[in-house]
Amino acid sequence: MRIAIVTESWAPATNGVVRSVQQVLRHTSGVEFHLVGPGASARNAPRARTTFTASAVALAGLGYAASLPTPGMVRYLREVSPDVVHVASPFLLGAQALRAANVLGIPSVAVYQTDVAAFADANGFKGTAAGVWKWIARTHARADVNLACTEDAVQALREHGVPRVRHWQRGVDLDTFDPGRRDEALNAFWGGGRPVVGYVGRLAPEKELPLLAQLAADPRIQLVLIGDGPQSLALRSQLPEAHFTGHLDGADLPRAMASLDVVVHPGRHETLCQSVMQAMACGVPAVVPDSGGVRELVTPDSGRVVPVGDPAAIHAAALEILADHRRHAAAAARLSARRSMPTSMGQLTATWRDLLRGADPAIESTGVAA
Repeated sequence: MRIAIVTESWAPATNGVVRSVQQVLRHTSGVEFHLVGPGASARNAPRARTTFTASAVALAGLGYAASLPTPGMVRYLREVSPDVVHVASPFLLGAQALRAANVLGIPSVAVYQTDVAAFADANGFKGTAAGVWKWIARTHARADVNLACTEDAVQALREHGVPRVRHWQRGVDLDTFDPGRRDEALNAFWGGGRPVVGYVGRLAPEKELPLLAQLAADPRIQLVLIGDGPQSLALRSQLPEAHFTGHLDGADLPRAMASLDVVVHPGRHETLCQSVMQAMACGVPAVVPDSGGVRELVTPDSGRVVPVGDPAAIHAAALEILADHRRHAAAAARLSARRSMPTSMGQLTATWRDLLRGADPAIESTGVAA
């Protein structure tokens, strides 16, 4: 099977879209991949048979680059002749790819994994959500199948008129993110004998990290922020008690995640939140807001779902978990065992095969495995 993947973001950027595409390339066997993305090359996409570099423009102050429609897309796809065009988080470049697939008569899959409307609102583009959603709905309507990684996202797409939506359960690399990665020396270095509560991800406005101020100020706890982003300097001033690791990757990332005692994610705009999934796979209980897809990741045994925008509730939930930490940590690891990468990639390849054999793509979501 030959698959052309078109992604709005690519390495060296680090975000959920990039990580999800990397997972597909790394964990899917028996498939020939061709990759289209900003800066895509044989060097940063060694698992792809060919690459096509798309144009992009940096968005000042946001730490993101927006991919742009790029001349040569139709010609490239005609030459590659993929069985399916798979588009990750389509917006501008992805919309071009879906139009090209339609012109060439190639089946297409579009994955909804970024709440672009909420991102725009959180980053100062007020009043744009309705227009952004119209564009998203029109773009996804071109795809033969639309995949969403949570029931919340499935419902959002359907409410905005997007047809042919399936649920795709995303997976975790359980070999990489495992409780055995915990480093007690690192935990002790951070906490100095205190429990360590951490956030993992971009340091950006849409993550609402100032909500962690009450947690950071508690002398019984050490707050650790793992990651980097456009708000890094501002947050160091707003959360002076916190420890900032900066960007981590390779073996350092799962080691750091597993060395936390609780993971917190205050942002309300997550369609999934892979970092919470990864931390839970490391046996780390989670505190998340009652919003978006991230709330679907957590059960009462494996963490807490708290009201949106409530710093006191985040603080109290972390303390509750720490009071019965061993039970919550074990539950987080057990829950994650059912979110394996083979299960996730099996669902994805089944979708591609359904398209190739002409199966009806309008299949109802069967729910998120708990």
